[in-house]
Amino acid sequence: MKTKKIFTNKKVVVVLAIMTCFFWGSAFPTIKTGYEVYGISQGDIASQILFAGIRFTLAGILIIIVGSLFLRRLPRIEIKKLPKVIHLSLFQTIGQYVFFYMGLAKATGTNGAIIDGSCALVTVVIAGLFYKEDKMTITKSIGCIMGFLGIAIVAVSGGTSDIGFTITGEGFILIATLANGYSAILIKRYSQEINPVYLCGYQFIFGGMTMALGAFISGGCITGIDSGNIIILIYLAMLSMIAYTTWTVLLKYNSAAKVGVYGFLIPVFGVILSAIVLKENPANISTISALALVCIGIYMVNRKTRLKSRSTNKDC
Repeated sequence: MKTKKIFTNKKVVVVLAIMTCFFWGSAFPTIKTGYEVYGISQGDIASQILFAGIRFTLAGILIIIVGSLFLRRLPRIEIKKLPKVIHLSLFQTIGQYVFFYMGLAKATGTNGAIIDGSCALVTVVIAGLFYKEDKMTITKSIGCIMGFLGIAIVAVSGGTSDIGFTITGEGFILIATLANGYSAILIKRYSQEINPVYLCGYQFIFGGMTMALGAFISGGCITGIDSGNIIILIYLAMLSMIAYTTWTVLLKYNSAAKVGVYGFLIPVFGVILSAIVLKENPANISTISALALVCIGIYMVNRKTRLKSRSTNKDC
């Protein structure tokens, strides 16, 4: 009960959610930098997936090791619950990141960050289908429409002067976003009976190894890894370890919509960090308009959630 009280505290949720979104936002420029440093071209799909597989396998191992030290017990999951871990991994890791890595290779970091920001909206919609407390309302619907209008602007205008919307670029990132939105529901459900740390760790290991093995067989290859630039791979693994474990714990103790709505910060951080690291220029009318619509749309959903929360507290 003490743990639940901590992770349902509004201030704790806000701080942890913002921290998690910052890490996810930093993934866009870091991955694209990794492609360049490790000699992975836009068309080399096998190597892109191999890169992702190694990252998530390492992240899963780190989660299990660190989690075991903190929880002071061996990382065990009942055999009968393994299908649930695999089910989650098919969407959370394999489904999401196969499309995400392939899409990001052909999209700018700025476009990728904005489109991925629609994940918060997708989570709100899907949560409304599965949970009564998260059911859709007029305010939520308007917020979602505004958010997706922002995504449409990126699709039509390209968001930056460098590249427009392509099915295998921005389109794949959008598919990854849908997979991520559904995985939030699975995390909420499965974390009630499986320790969130182990659930996250094992699904990463299964998904990462599956991706790496498949990519290696398909001819994937990564070059240029040395003691200097391996920090990129380590950072991405640690990013996944911290962000996904934190997000999983928050989803366990809070409604999917309440947590997912903070995802509007991902495109904000992603655009800013892409501009700084990749020297991309997000300061144009289409990008600013798209980003504004995404953020305003999710703010409306968030505002409604907060009002509902305050009303509930008064009744208590």
